[in-house]
Amino acid sequence: MHPRKWVIALACIALVLGGLLYGGVVFFEKSRDVKRLIVQAISASTGSGFSVERIRLGFLSVYLENVTIGFSTPFYHLAIHDIKVGFSLKNLISYKGDVGKSINRLILINPELSIFVNNAGTPSRDSVKAVPADVDIFSAMRSFPVDHFLVRKGTVRLYGIGSDGFTIGENLTGGISSGSGGVELDLHGSLASHKKNFELSGLLSKETRRSRISISINKARIDKPIRWNNSVLHSGVIDGVCEYSVPDSMTQGNIESRGWVTLGGATVKVDKIDKPITGLAFSLTFLDSRIRLDSAVCKWNGIAVKGSGVWNLFSATDSSSAIDIHCQGIKVESLFPENSKSIGKIIRGTGWGIVRLSKGGLFGRQLFSVTGGGISVWNSPVFLSAKGSFERGRVLIESCVLRSPAVTAGISGIVNYAPAPVSYSLEYTLKADSLPQIPDLKGSGHYSGRGRLNGIGAEPKFNITVNGSRIRYFDAPAGDPEVTLTGKNINHISFDCNSPSFFHASGMIDSLAGGKPVIRADLSAGSKLMLAILERKNPALARIVDSASINSAFNGNTEEFDVIGKAELYSHIMHGGFQFRFNKYKKNKAVSWRITQQNMYAGDSLIPFSANGSIDKNSLRIDSFNVAGAIHGAGRCGIDAVGNMDLYFNYKDLSVCALNTWFMHRSLPAKKGVVSGNTRISGIHGRISTESEIHVQDCSINDFNDIETDVSIKSKDTVFTILPGVIKKEGVPLVFFDTVSNSKGIFFSGHFDNIPVKSLLSGNIHEEYASGDSAIKGYLSGVFYSVKSGDAARITVNCPFVEMGCWKLDSISADLVIDRAVINVERFYVTDSNRTRLSCNGNIPWTFLNNAQNDSEAYDTMNLHLKAEGDLLATFEKNVSRPYHLPVAGKAMGTVDIEISGASGVIRICKVTGGIPHGILRVKPYVAKDINDFSLDFAVNRHNESGYGSSDTSAIPPVDLYMKGSIDKKPIRIYTSHAIPHGFESLKAGLADLGVIHVVTPQGGVNLHLPGLMAPGVTGEIELKPNKSYTAFMLSGPVDHLRITGTCILHNGEFTFPPLSNSETVVHFDPFPYITWDMDLKAANRKLKYFYDAGTKSHKLIRMVECYLDPVS
Repeated sequence: MHPRKWVIALACIALVLGGLLYGGVVFFEKSRDVKRLIVQAISASTGSGFSVERIRLGFLSVYLENVTIGFSTPFYHLAIHDIKVGFSLKNLISYKGDVGKSINRLILINPELSIFVNNAGTPSRDSVKAVPADVDIFSAMRSFPVDHFLVRKGTVRLYGIGSDGFTIGENLTGGISSGSGGVELDLHGSLASHKKNFELSGLLSKETRRSRISISINKARIDKPIRWNNSVLHSGVIDGVCEYSVPDSMTQGNIESRGWVTLGGATVKVDKIDKPITGLAFSLTFLDSRIRLDSAVCKWNGIAVKGSGVWNLFSATDSSSAIDIHCQGIKVESLFPENSKSIGKIIRGTGWGIVRLSKGGLFGRQLFSVTGGGISVWNSPVFLSAKGSFERGRVLIESCVLRSPAVTAGISGIVNYAPAPVSYSLEYTLKADSLPQIPDLKGSGHYSGRGRLNGIGAEPKFNITVNGSRIRYFDAPAGDPEVTLTGKNINHISFDCNSPSFFHASGMIDSLAGGKPVIRADLSAGSKLMLAILERKNPALARIVDSASINSAFNGNTEEFDVIGKAELYSHIMHGGFQFRFNKYKKNKAVSWRITQQNMYAGDSLIPFSANGSIDKNSLRIDSFNVAGAIHGAGRCGIDAVGNMDLYFNYKDLSVCALNTWFMHRSLPAKKGVVSGNTRISGIHGRISTESEIHVQDCSINDFNDIETDVSIKSKDTVFTILPGVIKKEGVPLVFFDTVSNSKGIFFSGHFDNIPVKSLLSGNIHEEYASGDSAIKGYLSGVFYSVKSGDAARITVNCPFVEMGCWKLDSISADLVIDRAVINVERFYVTDSNRTRLSCNGNIPWTFLNNAQNDSEAYDTMNLHLKAEGDLLATFEKNVSRPYHLPVAGKAMGTVDIEISGASGVIRICKVTGGIPHGILRVKPYVAKDINDFSLDFAVNRHNESGYGSSDTSAIPPVDLYMKGSIDKKPIRIYTSHAIPHGFESLKAGLADLGVIHVVTPQGGVNLHLPGLMAPGVTGEIELKPNKSYTAFMLSGPVDHLRITGTCILHNGEFTFPPLSNSETVVHFDPFPYITWDMDLKAANRKLKYFYDAGTKSHKLIRMVECYLDPVS
């Protein structure tokens, strides 16, 4: 079926008409004539300029895009973005196409109402960047052909000085009507929410020129952020009603307002502050210019804040205006999280503060006061009080005082913060009785300071002085220090205590307020300061250091600096110094360092050493460590909380003598040797492990030559282990030691074999017994092990024989316990075959051996008890008589007890007792026959304070001696007496004071032989009697001129003179030069004969008769 032709024709006509209509719409939208026609029509209604960027045509409507038009009063501004204009077809026909008179509907699209209030409560439009030409809204409403506007997607924003404003209402819909009384507003929208919870209504009066606006917020829960300046409100609930009556010609006194506002459960985030303000809640009411803050609470960083008060917005002199803010729970370290640990050590406690803002000051100034406390600085409670005022960009600080029990510091002055830049003029004062917050600093209570700080912006100028009086640091006098800071940005700082041997600093600081100050300063720490620090930190080191000092120069800032200096140290062990340098460059985060010795000596031996590396915030790095070219090291040592460490040291051909000189003050008897090996130290703080391999070669100790050993040492934390090893001499093992560990105290054990006695005693024996045929011979063997949890060592020693020339001991054995303070001799036996045994026990302190003083009286005195038992005469014969060709021999069992003590190199004989109850004594050739009833008793019983080695010669103890026997059945007695006759001296020999020796022959003469004066085998009967003035025949001192006093009666005998050349004694000794003769010689009968040659008796010269011989001296 074919369509009718008229349908086709009609469709073509509709299509053509549609195309023409679309083309016409496009033409008219682009036509400037149409746009101008509409703009002229609306401009005529508003009475002011009006412009449109683009228009769009609809059926009896025009959509105006990007309109430029505004309606304003000093309090608000209404800006319209787009307008939709509707036309009445009837009016277009009636008014013959007059566009302005044909408008019957206006819809405002995206209008924005801006309300301007500054911080003082007065209107302000400074914050709006672009405000169009103002149009009088009342005239415009009277001129428009319609009296009702519709509003779609409207916005209300509130502005203050310096603020971009924030939205208090959005998505507003409603109407604006012009009535007889003025322009009425009735808008509904939302506040930071998707729900309708905001109402704006009001009347812009035509006649009274007074506008009334009412804002109602109905428990608006904040779902979208609200920004105000640099703060963002993220959550909470706002509720309230606000009504305002504002005249066109507004002043501070003609604004009427009333209402209330509450906020609860809010969170506020402030730009550049990490932690938000939480739990913000407040309730306020206002009437006209007075706002009452009923309550306000919030929390920030653990600080609880409460506030309340009343504030008059427009009256500067209303003394009733005051707001109080209370803060609790202030922890200062939490305010500075990056330095919380270091601050927490200095500032402790939970602080509080009260801030009061009020009005009523002179010239309309607003007042403030601050009080605070609850914290302590260096364990000293601190209180803060401040007051002042501010007005028109200026803060006047009347006083700001920081008090503690010993310190008072204050600041006062003026700060102008608006307009920029900030300018200031401040004065400070300081008074202190002491500074307990500075460790180890003591004074007499006189610290004072005063100064000024002036400047503009980042260019401060300082003039500050701090003085101290009679200061002591580490108990060392620091004098009267004075610190001065002067110049722009503190370009000069100096410290002077009037004591160069204590501390001095001077220099300059540039750009202090610029964030990167540059410091150029010279600093020196003198001997008094360094010794005082050592005395406190390391008393043992302080006792051996005579003087120490440091001088350095600093140049740079925190990003780039250079420090050069020198340290010096003088003691009896080491003296000299070393140079150091620290530097840092911008491109490096670490600080480089270098240390080099400068004439550092140990005794007369130079210690060449150097080291370099770097330091960062976590570790100290050692790139190179070198001592004498023999010790090399490198590694890393953590200085953070973990303290991770990894150090490695290698030593090759390191001289034992150098080590002995550098570190042991040559106290070891080492003569030569080298040490090689390596050590590694690794781990973290508190859990350090070490591994060492040590090799000692070609070492000589005393006469121990070619000593060598290999030692392996490992440690973990504080536990170390030395693996088993051996000490060799010329490849032959001497000492074997087992594993040494301190896991449960120090435990060790080992043994030694065939150690030459000569090597041990080398340097402590006479040179006669050090070499040749008379050299001491003997070998020691034994075991050693730890006791008392490693605090001491037990040594058991055995020696089968010791020979020293003609002396020979058959056996030596000992048990010793040695600790850090003393050698305890538990058992010491020396035996002379089966003849005699010598035993010893007691203690010998190390201080006695080293001739040193010790503070502990318990360990500075040597005490020994010696006892000899057995055949004393046989032992004397073997070890004394035979080697030295003495005429004493025999057999006699007896004992000797000796107690001696000593301290500081002085030996004291406390007690000696001994005796031979019965024995046989041979004194050949002087006595031809044995003395079969020989006995001996002696004693030294006096305790005295001085002893051997003392300058007091009277300290030699007295010896009581009694000896008797019979020669050919005739008795003879020899004894000592300490009743010294007038004019005589005591006979002192070595450690014994014999007084005077009495010799008595009670039954007449005894048969004696005088070698050289008598022929061999011939004896003579000789009787010894006292002179008339004395009781017995005497021998007295001094020992080098023995004085013989008495009468010698010759009963019979045959003598020859001069003495015979064939002496019967091996030792040739002429006693006459050493004897002072005080003796009478008498002949008892005619049985005395003198021969020229007694050997043949062939030349008899004279038969002596009884006669008197004058004594000869």
